[in-house]
Amino acid sequence: MNNKSRFAVALTSTVLIGTLAIGAVASAAGGGGTSADGPGTGRQGLPHLTAQHLTTQQKCDKQPEIASRVTTAKQRLEQRIATVQQRKDAADAAGHTERSAKLQQRIDRLHKVETRIDTKYADYQTWVKANCPAA
Repeated sequence: MNNKSRFAVALTSTVLIGTLAIGAVASAAGGGGTSADGPGTGRQGLPHLTAQHLTTQQKCDKQPEIASRVTTAKQRLEQRIATVQQRKDAADAAGHTERSAKLQQRIDRLHKVETRIDTKYADYQTWVKANCPAA
């Protein structure tokens, strides 16, 4: 057997063994059957990976927690924007135009995140007004 044939056999064997190993791992992870989440869901009871389904009342009860998280996130974003802006100003003063442009891109991304938070929180508040009795 020449070297090319031996290499081809070795490579094919390696691929086949890898495929079988991946199949065994996927099978062990469980692709179906019953689980802690109910029959036939395919989930194996991993609470940190399953979606949490809250009732409307539970969602309404979380209003203070959500407001607190939004406030904290916005404060952290504002601090980060201020820090990056200072770095950008320093880069501008030093004449580093490429660095300044990259920092401006970062500032723009942070503003987009801030806008998304505002939009999602406004949507949540609209939902609260429509669904929560004490709102």
